[in-house]
Amino acid sequence: MHWIDPNQLPATTGTFSQFLLNMHGEVDGMMFVDGTEIHFPRHMSEEICAAVEKDPAMHLTVRGVRPRLRSDVIAAIAFDLPDGHRILDNGPPHASERPEHKEHAKRKPMQLEGRVVRPLHDPKGEVRGMLLDNGCIVRLAPHGANHCEKFISAGKTVAIRGEGLTVLHGTAIEAREIGDDLDHLVPTKHK
Repeated sequence: MHWIDPNQLPATTGTFSQFLLNMHGEVDGMMFVDGTEIHFPRHMSEEICAAVEKDPAMHLTVRGVRPRLRSDVIAAIAFDLPDGHRILDNGPPHASERPEHKEHAKRKPMQLEGRVVRPLHDPKGEVRGMLLDNGCIVRLAPHGANHCEKFISAGKTVAIRGEGLTVLHGTAIEAREIGDDLDHLVPTKHK
């Protein structure tokens, strides 16, 4: 059980827009229509995905904390659904309750181009990627965002090359190279 009482945390209500994926194709967050970025632990994803899939236009109330670095990012502790049900972060399951280890989906070489809708963050509010207008999630390795800062701004057209995958909830790519177009790419990390 989480040690924080969710009833003591601020409540933010919004309408689901899309799930956010990590570099392994696992759901670990969502966007609200108003642009609020919500992060939650992967062990909550199955229950959250099932609830949202029943009613993608549902209004969710999230109780969580906002990092100091960014005001439109919430690290969720609990989700309150319209029917009164609460999805609470009770921590990862104990070893005896964990399902058998699931293989990560296979990533493959990918390249894509798109317009940046907004930067994406980790639960601490640090930039870790971007959302493109085609719905693709671009992830950057830690400190990669610092090196790619000029490409991560809303409205900017970018080209990405790296490893990625497409799963039920979308496409995610780990950027290895980034640029204005596919002919002019630079590495996302200093060597």
